[in-house]
Parts: sequence; structure tokens; C-alpha cells
Amino acid sequence: MDTKLQSLITKVEEDRTRVKPKALTLMILGFVFLGGFIASILWLSLSADKYGNVPSFAPFILMAACLALDVVIIIVYGRLSKKFKNEFKDTFDPIILQKYFSDGFVRNPNKGLSLTELQNSGIVKEPDEYYSENYYAANIDDKVSFVSSDYDFVTVHYTTDSDGHTTRHENHYRGKAFIFTFPRKFDHTLSIYEKGYASEVFYRQKNKNKNQLESVEFNKKFKSYADDPTFMFYILTPQVQMDLLEFDAKINSNLVLTIKGNKLYMYLQNYKPKYAISPLKRVTEALLKSYIEELTTPLKIFDYLDIDKDKFLNKNLK
Repeated sequence: MDTKLQSLITKVEEDRTRVKPKALTLMILGFVFLGGFIASILWLSLSADKYGNVPSFAPFILMAACLALDVVIIIVYGRLSKKFKNEFKDTFDPIILQKYFSDGFVRNPNKGLSLTELQNSGIVKEPDEYYSENYYAANIDDKVSFVSSDYDFVTVHYTTDSDGHTTRHENHYRGKAFIFTFPRKFDHTLSIYEKGYASEVFYRQKNKNKNQLESVEFNKKFKSYADDPTFMFYILTPQVQMDLLEFDAKINSNLVLTIKGNKLYMYLQNYKPKYAISPLKRVTEALLKSYIEELTTPLKIFDYLDIDKDKFLNKNLK
């Protein structure tokens, strides 16, 4: 790792050590108030008579106070943690993106891809709620552009009990999305879904046929659909199948991919980073290497799917 990055690691770690005492204090207080909340529940159960009557309001007051204070602490800690994460990214992102991608990259930790951009793939359902963040965009070799962000699709349903009380239930389907744009516009489409993907979020494109490819291992791992089998074999060559299996083994997620027009959409459903940026976790060279590996994921996709080949770059091909 070069000297500049090493010096920045030292600086960010120094900043973290200044924030750590406050973060640690908040965490300890959170556990204390959680203990108080649990104690108030025990107090209620022990002080109630056989009819369930409680002689004092004190347990209720303690319960409400501890719960309210815990909520405040969670909010404050969340803001502190997010601020540190953003400062970490503000420090390292420009240097990493400048090194690995062409000039003109754009990044915004607080912004993400719009739902419309993801639904243009034709395979994303309409969620009840949608959130996104950690947007960045760049060019690769001045030939292919890409945009990326984290996403959170939320489905909501309500239940009502016998007393008429309504409860809201949320299911979150989080992941990371990439959209590559290349010169050639294809007349056909294809999609692959890793088995176990969230059918609540993605659906199979209509009028597509399921195809079996050369790799038995690939067919066990993925379901493949295309409107033209020839197009499927043209894009997913035996080498690409092997490379996608290798890529999937390295990325902790359920992979969904589709090609439509001059765009390739890749969704890493249930994606979990291999690193954690936190005021309570040391900033080390190993952490930064894991972070760089994530930021350069588009380069791996670019390479594994042969996007650097004429089949994607030559817009005169039919």
C-alpha cells in the first residue's frame, strides 16, 4: 500500500480514537438503560397481585424512561457512527476512485439510484417503500460507464388482532446494484437468477425461456432465461460461466443479472460487506484493503463478463 494511503490510515485512526470514548459511553449507557427496562418488567411481574394489579406506578415510569432514553441513545449513536463512516469515505473514496477509474467519477454517500433506474431492467417489482444510498459512478477505460448504490426494498403488511389493534410488519430486502452502459445495443435480453434470490423483489421477465448451459455447476447455481437461446450462449460462454461462479463465491450475496438494450444490470441481493467501519473498530490496512476490494467490484464484473470485448463495445455489430 502506498505511503499516502498509509498516512491517511494513521490520520483517520487518530480521528476515530477521539470519537471512540463518546461512542463507547453511549453503548454502555444503552446497555444500562436496557437493563433498567428489563428490571422494570421483572418488577411489574413480581409486584402484581394475583389479579394483575400493581400497587405503584413506579415500574411503569421506570420502563417508559429507560425505553425513551434507549431510543435517544440509539439515534445519537447512529448519527455519530454515520458521521464517522462518511468522513472515512470522504477521505479514501476520491483517492481510490481516481486510481482505479477514469477521471470524472461522481460519489455521494447520501444519495442512491432511483427506483425507476432499477426498474428499467424489467425485473424489479414495485416495493411498498424504497431507500438507497452510497451512490457512485465512473467510467472504465473510457469505454463503459457504470453507476452503483446500495438499496433497500421494503414490503409492508398489517395485521389486526381480536381487540382491533393494528400492527405494521416490514420485510427488508437489502443489497447492492450496478448498472453498466456500453456502446452496443442488443436486440435480445437475458437474465440469470441465483437460486434463493428474493422472489418478493424480482420476477422473471415474461416470454423468456429457461435454458440449460454447458456447466452443470452453473445450472445448479443459477436459473438462466433468454428470449433467444443463441443469444444466451453468445453472452454466457463456458469461460464466463466459470468466471461468474468464481465471482459469486467471492461475493457474499445472491446474484441477479439481466442484459437489456445497451445496459447490464447486476443486483447483489443480501450483500454483506467483508469489513465494518465503526468508531469502535480500528482503522487498519486490512480494513482498507477490504474496502478497496468492494469499491473495485465493477472492474471484476467488467472482466468476468467480457464487457471489454467487441461483443459489448462494437456498436456496429448486429
